[in-house]
Amino acid sequence: MGFRKFELKMEEEKAEALIEKIDCGELWIFKGASGSEDFAGFIDKLYYEENDKYGTFCSCIFNGCLRIITAFSEDMPLDLADEITELIIKARNTHNSFTNIWYYPENDNLEHLLFNMLPWQARGHKTYELRYLVDANYPSYIMPSNIKVIKYVSEYLDQAVTMLDKALAHTFSNPDEGIYEKNKELLRKRWETEECFIMLKDKELVGMYILKDTEIDIMAIDTAHQNRGLGKLLLSHARDYIFKTKNKEPYLYCISSNSKALNFYLRENMTITGYSGYACLEKIL
Repeated sequence: MGFRKFELKMEEEKAEALIEKIDCGELWIFKGASGSEDFAGFIDKLYYEENDKYGTFCSCIFNGCLRIITAFSEDMPLDLADEITELIIKARNTHNSFTNIWYYPENDNLEHLLFNMLPWQARGHKTYELRYLVDANYPSYIMPSNIKVIKYVSEYLDQAVTMLDKALAHTFSNPDEGIYEKNKELLRKRWETEECFIMLKDKELVGMYILKDTEIDIMAIDTAHQNRGLGKLLLSHARDYIFKTKNKEPYLYCISSNSKALNFYLRENMTITGYSGYACLEKIL
């Protein structure tokens, strides 16, 4: 018995509980991305259950790209490997684009399929979702008089792109690519409308964070000013701003291989609330 369409509300709830283990963003998309203009509909949204094992497979178009979300309660049954492969092929033939695949990383059989058995070579990583829970206690810091955090202003554009390219180089496939510098004109317009904040020390830009609603999407400290306590000041500013203006729990994502950053967030009393596997496939030429 393979995948089929959802028939019962209980099946949808069980599938949503699986996706929630990945992270809240994927759950939102799995449920239809309410209110988002980036969501262009489902290709497949399917359910599997046999005995006490169950799982789900979802393919959709989000932000112009194909997105696949899949998870199983225990692991992918090996006899589903061909069916999942065919579902991925179908989705890519339906919408040929860069493909993002989010999966539950403790599903070892599924992970092996994604990285070793597809017609295309996948690359990817694993990511933690961390959150400030509303009822927890958090450290409070006093901002030194020569440091302030303000809304982004355009006069700091050049400093900002240079700082981000250096501070986040370790997250790029090519650390020397200069992604922010290459996209400076696009960022010039975007940052003036986004919730974007910069940290100034004696009027020099030393840090920056950018929000997507309650997600701390980007946060960085200039490489010349790291390990001096500025990170916790910037993070706490973002946390307090989100709690105050949105009355929701702030959260962010951290690649599992970046143990230094992960330990920093845990020291700041953030809680791990999700663990996701990510694989991506280039557009079919």
